[in-house]
Amino acid sequence: MTNLADGSAFSLAAFFADNWGELLLIGMAAIKAALNLMPSEKPVQVFGYLDALVTWLISDHLNPQNEEE
Repeated sequence: MTNLADGSAFSLAAFFADNWGELLLIGMAAIKAALNLMPSEKPVQVFGYLDALVTWLISDHLNPQNEEE
């Protein structure tokens, strides 16, 4: 553990536990960028399936618009 200037401790495990979603999205964006550089379309299709699975698991919660406004 590393002590910070204010006396609190930094834990890498706690950092990953608190920010796993953001780190996952960063990793997926990096993988997608690398796959888009490949000449074949097959890796892009496989990533599309993985992306659809993640979108299904973590769907956006949109509120319906109020039609009276």
